[in-house]
Formats: sequence, C-alpha cells, structure tokens
Amino acid sequence: MAGGGIDFEAEHWLARHWLRLRQRAGTFTEGQRMMLREGEEQLRGRALVLVFYLLFVALLTWL
Repeated sequence: MAGGGIDFEAEHWLARHWLRLRQRAGTFTEGQRMMLREGEEQLRGRALVLVFYLLFVALLTWL
C-alpha cells in the first residue's frame, strides 16, 4: 500500500521514465546500454551537486 507523498511521486516518475527508456531501446542489449549511460549521467550530476554543496558549506563556515 502506497502512502503517497513526495517519495511516492519520485518513485512513480522514475519507474515511468525507465519504462519509456526500455521501450525506445528496442532490444534488451540496447536497453541495458541506455540504462548504463543514464546512470552514469545521473552519477556525474549528483557528484557535481555534492561538490557545490560542500563548497557552499565550507564558504558559510569560513565566514
């Protein structure tokens, strides 16, 4: 049973996104490649956000 809220919405969006990605891929192998590429892009983006956050916190503590 789903409780709703922002976590549910995010999970639902992500599931729809992955389904669309797999449908566009055509073959299983191409779907796997697309999912790996998508994961790498997300990892880079999250790492970048983490770096900016750490710089922001360091700046705030320095001031």
